[in-house]
Amino acid sequence: MRTFCVTGFGKKLKKHNDLLKIESKEDDNDEAKNLLVSPLDFDAVIVSGEHDITTGAIRLLLKNEIDLMILDHFGNPAGYILPCGKSKLIERHETQSRISSSKALCIAKAMCIASMINKISLLRSIQKNTGVDIETHIERIRKMTVQAESCLEINSLQGFECFSTNEYYSALMKIIPAEFNFTGRNRNPPMDPFNSLLGYGYGILYSKIRSAIVKAGLSPYYGVFHASYKNQEALVYDLIEEFRQPIVDRVVLTLIARKQVSSDDFNVTNEGCFFKNNFKKKYAGIILTRLEQEYTYENEKKTFSEIIEAQADILASAILETGKYSPFIYR
Repeated sequence: MRTFCVTGFGKKLKKHNDLLKIESKEDDNDEAKNLLVSPLDFDAVIVSGEHDITTGAIRLLLKNEIDLMILDHFGNPAGYILPCGKSKLIERHETQSRISSSKALCIAKAMCIASMINKISLLRSIQKNTGVDIETHIERIRKMTVQAESCLEINSLQGFECFSTNEYYSALMKIIPAEFNFTGRNRNPPMDPFNSLLGYGYGILYSKIRSAIVKAGLSPYYGVFHASYKNQEALVYDLIEEFRQPIVDRVVLTLIARKQVSSDDFNVTNEGCFFKNNFKKKYAGIILTRLEQEYTYENEKKTFSEIIEAQADILASAILETGKYSPFIYR
């Protein structure tokens, strides 16, 4: 699932014959002032920043069954435009909404434990590479995975998720350089560079997860683990938990370790921490590249985008049929 990302400010997206044309302002530093791309080369477009798009361009995307996703400046999803075949709500949504509490608990438990294991995997890698002792945090999360196995209610699982997340970020506070001013997770708006990196990366990942869920024939609004998230796309929040560390967090921490990002790439104000335009484009490209990297999944090489779609299909089978949900665990 290839994605085309438009960042910065002042671009115009329009239809040119059967191609999508992206025009930039004369004073734009973007190397490609007028870019022509074929809709056959991708299946999703993400637009972040202030841009114009014509109805002709929108029709071209819809004709080619391409999702259009709009993000705000921090990477939060603002909305989607989907082809009719994807956006008509899923005749199976009634079955999805009537999922039994026992089945929901089973799926939620698998998701929660996988998320914890992926946190542990990343923290162990960090500890090995940096020599910083974060074993106490790792062990606390490990114990929570054991306790989560015996949970009888989703509310209890959510408590373990919260505790493990707090331990995870407490460990990262010992790793992240002081220049990033990271003192814990914050959002809407992010107040420091590290949280800005996470938030924007999660926004791109969220869009991918949502598309995969809809493609699998599920409504994003009926969650199992985060079902209490009323009027939000709870199922997206469910599935994204397995992929935060493998896709976004690993990229961010690698950039920091290799000194490929610094606090100079951001403008920090009382209203939040904002990317400088050139770096936002670069970072979006890095996240999209990560999504197209291959990983051994079910004994064969697949890109992470393909793995996300496969996991959405497995989730659909578990929710709507009798399949067992096997979560994604990064080894």
